[in-house]
Amino acid sequence: MAKPKLRFPEFTGEWEKTILEKKVHIYDGTHQTPKYVSKGVKFVSVENIHDIYNTDKFISEEAYDKYKIKPQKDDILMTRIAGIIGDTAMVSKNEPLAYYVSLALIRKKENINTVFLAYNINSNGFKHELHRRIIHVAFPKKINLGDIGKCEITFPKEKEQQKIADFLSSIDDIIKVQEEEISVFEEQKKGIMQKLFNREVRFKADDESEYPEWKEKKLFNIGAIITGTTPSTKNEKYYSDKYLWVTPADIEGKEISNSQKKLSEDGLKKGRIIPANSVLVTCIASIGKNAILREMGSCNQQINAITPNNEYNVDFLYYLLCFNENMLHANAGRGGMEILNKDQFSKLSMLFPCIEEQKKIADCLTAYDEVTQIKKGKLETWKEIKKGLLQQMFV
Repeated sequence: MAKPKLRFPEFTGEWEKTILEKKVHIYDGTHQTPKYVSKGVKFVSVENIHDIYNTDKFISEEAYDKYKIKPQKDDILMTRIAGIIGDTAMVSKNEPLAYYVSLALIRKKENINTVFLAYNINSNGFKHELHRRIIHVAFPKKINLGDIGKCEITFPKEKEQQKIADFLSSIDDIIKVQEEEISVFEEQKKGIMQKLFNREVRFKADDESEYPEWKEKKLFNIGAIITGTTPSTKNEKYYSDKYLWVTPADIEGKEISNSQKKLSEDGLKKGRIIPANSVLVTCIASIGKNAILREMGSCNQQINAITPNNEYNVDFLYYLLCFNENMLHANAGRGGMEILNKDQFSKLSMLFPCIEEQKKIADCLTAYDEVTQIKKGKLETWKEIKKGLLQQMFV
């Protein structure tokens, strides 16, 4: 018997402890990779767990008819092979849904609220129970179906289950609204970029006069271009915590504020120095990801860096390269791996307005990004609140 740290005041009794299989039935999906069809019954796996109704895979109704256990409303799907084991999704509709062996289907027997159960599964206590039983040496790692049922779980009376479920659902509703707002805002930004870079909408000068027409320029005409390199990782004197050394994994968002590895003075000299206010663009594999490096640093050979001269605004260049990401992909060399080498990158042509109009476009899009970051900050705050509640409201 146990009690949670955080509780609604009207509830005082102890929570009951048992093992999961006494409260639910547990099944797994098909063990065979199905034959996919263009339309039919939706088929979901681990990668769909955060939105199980958004999948581009379907199986025929005839294949689905062979399923012995079919998901129904209020069932829980839980990841059990690969990915993050223990992620859950509620089955919210009574519509056919096929699922792979990488997911477990959890169906209540009695006296347990499935929304409460889904939150309980995501609590620290139950995650620990899962972790103890995961076969970590397997590839991919997994938990056997029977071992899921052996996980200990604590739960209160049904009224308290319902109250907890309703409360945490209200937090999730807020998170969903925040996510939808961000999605809408980002779509609006895409629309504005489309109009600005296609010159459907033009800024005017401060005196209301028209700016000159945009001019086509090859990238090598607008600034210096450098492909990065990697100083010997065997020489410890090349690495410290002084200068950013950027890899594609560090390029997330507009600004590069940190990197997984940093260089010393010797490492920077041994590598290739990238001046402050350069745009770094991935040139291998995930071609086209880009971000601004605001301080002097370096990057590895999977990145082309371009440092614009005084006639070009670095923020404008960042947004222009974002807009032309498909062009970057299209001009990459084909072989064992897509590569947009320095020569190919340098010869790409793009349209540029005068520096004054560049700055106005950059300021407009930067303002959108700043609002989006504020919204993302609020979203992360709510996610942290939920995380804290899951730690405190369950045993």
